[in-house]
Amino acid sequence: LVGKGLPFRDAYKATGTLVARCIEQGLTLETLPLEEYQAVCDMFDEGVFEAIALERCAALRRVYGGPAPENVRAQAARVRALIDTKKEGTA
Repeated sequence: LVGKGLPFRDAYKATGTLVARCIEQGLTLETLPLEEYQAVCDMFDEGVFEAIALERCAALRRVYGGPAPENVRAQAARVRALIDTKKEGTA
């Protein structure tokens, strides 16, 4: 919503309202019908489901230690190098 021009505070409030509806209805954001999203904010469209997809959300978390695939690969390579260094030191 912020990317569509809605002020952050309004997008934050809409998200909180939607989470509360999910709790009340025993649903998740992924299973909440589009009509529920649009009842809270008419700026929501079908793109919301792509935007909240777990894979997309994880891929966008590129900060150090975040779950973006390139981060995970880099940390795995770093750990492998540490293990290899340790092995070489004990051989």
